[in-house]
Amino acid sequence: MEGDLVHYVLEGDDVGLGSMVDLLFADVMRGRYPEHKGISPRPATPGAVIDIPVKVLIVDVLVHEDVWPGVEPELRMYDTAVLGIANPTDPSRNMDRIDVLESIQDIGTQMERFRAKEVARYVDMVQFVCDKLGWQGDRFRGFRCRVDYPVYGTQVSMMFEPPEPGNTG
Repeated sequence: MEGDLVHYVLEGDDVGLGSMVDLLFADVMRGRYPEHKGISPRPATPGAVIDIPVKVLIVDVLVHEDVWPGVEPELRMYDTAVLGIANPTDPSRNMDRIDVLESIQDIGTQMERFRAKEVARYVDMVQFVCDKLGWQGDRFRGFRCRVDYPVYGTQVSMMFEPPEPGNTG
């Protein structure tokens, strides 16, 4: 942990085809983001930063149906090569925003829609996490950003702007 950031480190110095790995991880963030505007000056901005070469990046965010009903995330992508990780709410980093064709796909609440061709048992893995935590998977809305061959030094953020107090969608 470093401030609001969680860093995952893949160790080793191997290079080449023999050193390829599939990396999958999940974070559970209870109470990390504000329920309504005004509680915190920052909206929710889950995402990922590419600091090793990858073939594909899939960022999935699951939001419980009771959290921010009707709120849709905005995709923000940044070049982090010079100034590092960007705070998506900091206007001084607008110059580092990348204009991209990628978008956020609303994958709904059906577990089968979490399928990913790159990960054979991805639906099973998402269901396993839900089961371990005692969650009903169909009570979560899923959002996905998929980026093929993202450029080194790219940050992908989904910005969820919480609703005004009293606004339930």
